[in-house]
Amino acid sequence: TRSKHSVRLILLQDVATLGQAGDVVLNVKAGYARNYLIPFRKAVYATPQQFAKLQLQDPDELTVEQQQ
Repeated sequence: TRSKHSVRLILLQDVATLGQAGDVVLNVKAGYARNYLIPFRKAVYATPQQFAKLQLQDPDELTVEQQQ
């Protein structure tokens, strides 16, 4: 589970400490996301709208479908 001060992001660019462009990352500190990653367009919040816009599949949806 995530701590209450972390967010889920989709990386738009490679970030050495987090992953590669297109990766969905969990447990990113909210301040790091808000003050650095999002303003510098390195990432966006992982919302259903962003997954559709970027034509990516939400990995959480895949796990729910696999369980059924």
